[in-house]
Amino acid sequence: LADALKVNTTLRELNLSMNRIGSAGLLAIASALRTNTSLTTLNAGSNQVDTAACVALAETLATNATVKSINLSNNEIGPEGAVALGNTLKVNTTLAEIMLSANRAIPSDRLRALTQMLNDPARKAAQKRA
Repeated sequence: LADALKVNTTLRELNLSMNRIGSAGLLAIASALRTNTSLTTLNAGSNQVDTAACVALAETLATNATVKSINLSNNEIGPEGAVALGNTLKVNTTLAEIMLSANRAIPSDRLRALTQMLNDPARKAAQKRA
């Protein structure tokens, strides 16, 4: 699937929720997103994804200009994953929605910080210009 995603130019949404892709699967998807320029929505919720895979996805999204929404809810992502996503938001103005509910290891203050970053008026203005 990840190899196909690397060269696909038409797929806009990919829903992999509850498919047991695990961290290895998300790492492969993150690698594919380095070259994919069509995917706007990725749902990888409920897949036993760990923090390291979230960090790898965040690093990829720092340079990806098409993904607007990611769902990583109900995984095994810790605080470092939230920090990595926050760092991504500093350089990526395309990403408008991040779902991280039911990742119990992420403290609520980190989730609030991400929400504030996503809702920042300057960020919203940059998204409208894009």
